[in-house]
Order: sequence, then C-alpha cells, then structure tokens
Amino acid sequence: MSVKFTFLPKTKLGKWAVSLMLAGWVFFIVGSVLPWQPGYSGMEFFVQNPLQGIISLLLLAAGIGSFLTAINSVTRDKERSLLVFLAILAAIYSIPSFVGSLLNLFFYQG
Repeated sequence: MSVKFTFLPKTKLGKWAVSLMLAGWVFFIVGSVLPWQPGYSGMEFFVQNPLQGIISLLLLAAGIGSFLTAINSVTRDKERSLLVFLAILAAIYSIPSFVGSLLNLFFYQG
C-alpha cells in the first residue's frame, strides 16, 4: 500500500491549517518590522507596546490554530500534503518560541 503525497492540501481542514500558518508568518513579519520600545518587562510591555503585544498574541493564536487543524486534518481526514506537514513543523517551532519569549519577558531580571 503506497501513500501518495501532494504539495497542496485537498481537505478543508488542511487548507485552513496552511492559511493559519501563512497568517502566522505575516504576523511574524509585521511584528518584526514594527517599532517598539525595549526595556519593559511584564505587563508594562503590553501597556507601552500595545500593537506589538496584540500581534504577538495573534501570532500565538495562529500557531496553535494551525497546529490543531493540521493534526486534525492528518489524523481524521488522512491529509497527506507537504504544506500541512510544514504547518505542523512551523507550529511546533513557533509555540515554544512564544513561550520562551513570555518567560523572558516576565521572569528575566537582567
């Protein structure tokens, strides 16, 4: 029995997963080029940089949503698209990165 891989997703959940992954990349790029004021920690960061904080939360939501829909698409709908597997890998990378950023923001005292 051979498994046939495609590049583009065929299922609705697979397309959602790839769309959320692309949205996460857009949020990452926009968040990277926006000016922000360094030196704040904790909730003070969100007060002084509200747009940066909102984009960071949207990036996390896109990463978690992409991961959950991609996993659901692969397990339930038997999606075998390379872009869906890329969405899983990108989400696996983005979620710990965001958690690490939060830990640095709230608990680093340097």
